Amino acid sequence: MLGWAAGIPRVAWALFVVLPMLQLNMSATFPVVPQLREVFDLTYSDLGIFLASASVIRLILDLPAGQLATRFNGRRLLWISALVTIGACVLAGLSESYPLLLLARAIIGGASAINQAVILAWLVGLATARNRALVMGLSETGFSTMVVFTPTISGLLATQIGWRAPFLVGAIGGGIGLALIVFATRPDEAPRTGHPVAATTDIQPTTAGTAPGGPAARETPTPGSRDVPAFRHLFTVGGPLLIGSYALTFAIFFGRHALSSAYLPSLGGDVLELSPVAIGLAISGMSLGSIVTTIAGSVVADRWGRSVLVLPGLAVMLLTQAALGFIYDVRSYFLLAWSQALAQGVNSLPASLVGDTLPPRYRALGMAGYRLVADAAVLTGPIVIGLALDHVGYGGALGAILTITALCAAVAVLALRHGTPLRERPHAVS
Repeated sequence: MLGWAAGIPRVAWALFVVLPMLQLNMSATFPVVPQLREVFDLTYSDLGIFLASASVIRLILDLPAGQLATRFNGRRLLWISALVTIGACVLAGLSESYPLLLLARAIIGGASAINQAVILAWLVGLATARNRALVMGLSETGFSTMVVFTPTISGLLATQIGWRAPFLVGAIGGGIGLALIVFATRPDEAPRTGHPVAATTDIQPTTAGTAPGGPAARETPTPGSRDVPAFRHLFTVGGPLLIGSYALTFAIFFGRHALSSAYLPSLGGDVLELSPVAIGLAISGMSLGSIVTTIAGSVVADRWGRSVLVLPGLAVMLLTQAALGFIYDVRSYFLLAWSQALAQGVNSLPASLVGDTLPPRYRALGMAGYRLVADAAVLTGPIVIGLALDHVGYGGALGAILTITALCAAVAVLALRHGTPLRERPHAVS
């Protein structure tokens, strides 16, 4: 294994692949957005509701999913969610009406709430304070790698079989994910009873505001304990650092998904009259670049501390978003779409900060809260863009993205300044 990735368990590498495989349908849908609008005679607002429907169900189920991930065997939950994903993709591919398509999309969202809660809690428990940003960054790059190939493949298939292509891709991905769960993980590796399997070198904060690299003590889980912590206690335990982590989560996910799922596809298809393949290439190029920036940012965060990336990363994010106002032709469309990858160096920060802040018994629920905030952002993005495009056009839509991202970024920076771990190197104490 490469030196920079030393210490990451074998099962984590399998999980890095399983998670995006179970989410293939999400990114595969992007290139056929104009086709769906035409086939089902949708307004931009209707389209925004369809794109956000999976996130609505995930938003509802994120916290229950976190409780399930805390109480039950994660491996069993994963293969159940994989089967449901495959069935929902088949249902969507056979749909002849918009309500049935919307229902299938919602079921896919429900299954994804389960598999994301389980896998993210499993990964953050496997990681240590020394490599947590890298582990969570590699999980993010799994998604980015998926988006590199999936929209282009879906776009190519859409030229042959039409709008049903992303659901075929999603069913195939679900099958691959199920096979990996069965053959690449073992029952005794799966986290349960609120205490994910963690490396013995992990250093945990004893109280809110204690740095992973500062004075700390290991939390010893009670064997067989089935006590499930309440979500309302998370902020007492996590303090301002947890608030800042969640605000940063919203800023990142809102901007990214508003652009990739609604703004860029609509601009490319309706204004520049690009084909689904071309739109897919634009989104894939953005994801390809984000693989490099996410891993680089994760290594920097583990080496020199999370605070090094926060302000520069948010500044780059806002600048690249603002640059989209200068799209005038196909060349500038591709150039500025791909430039969004520069802002993805902060992708691993929110999840790794949640892991830094919370003791083991709270991590599954803390990661469920992270997914709750992320899904709220993913849900809000397409709806805001749909409404803005219907009423104030592309300039107004871009202004809405910038305003919301900037407000969340400001809250994140202010809250994180009060969290001690932000000022300390994550592995200052060995």
